[in-house]
Amino acid sequence: MEIIKCDKESGIVIKSYNELDSTQMEIKRLINSNMYSEFECIITKCQTNGYGRKGNGWVHLKGNLALSIGYKGKVLENMVCGLLMRLSIVLTKFGVNTLIKWPNDLYISESKICGVLVEQVKEYIVIGIGMNILGDHPSYKSIKDLTGISIDQIELVYEIFKEIKLFSRLEKVNIDISYIQPKYTYLNGLEYKIVDLQNDCLILKSKDSRLVKISPLYFFYDYKNNELIKRTSF
Repeated sequence: MEIIKCDKESGIVIKSYNELDSTQMEIKRLINSNMYSEFECIITKCQTNGYGRKGNGWVHLKGNLALSIGYKGKVLENMVCGLLMRLSIVLTKFGVNTLIKWPNDLYISESKICGVLVEQVKEYIVIGIGMNILGDHPSYKSIKDLTGISIDQIELVYEIFKEIKLFSRLEKVNIDISYIQPKYTYLNGLEYKIVDLQNDCLILKSKDSRLVKISPLYFFYDYKNNELIKRTSF
């Protein structure tokens, strides 16, 4: 492990590892050993066992970002989408435009380029971010592949750090629904408009003005077919 950035004015500390099973697991170990300092950024060049929401694996390719950061607090309602909004804003600083795919991803066009995981570990909120920046793989598109834009990883981590420090001061997360795509989706063959987000659940409005609440615990979004599908296992 090496400390590759330590700036007293901003408070940022970036610790880089050659290899980890998971940046998220490393922060958990540090917290459980009382060795973690708030807002320390943990990144790794090689992540062998990264994971996302519901324990799904995350493929980490060389040149991509695997980052975890923690701070003291309690997980808030709509926190994941709130963080995705901040990450989307960060990426616009580098000339990259993205949209949120409910419940926890950023997309460029039809390609996933970023996923976010939020976990409560003792008194800490631990945020894990996986972002495809430069990785070269036939099955996984990167920001460079899709836009031609190369992003410096350390500069990106610094911008993310600043946004998360601001985010950590919030007592309530407000969501701009315009960041969430699509505007309309289908459920059981019927078209609904996405009108709100409550506790990470989509609020849908039918053509006859009925409201339906969709939980990510029981449904997932099929991007290709623009359809909400009920999960077969929970």
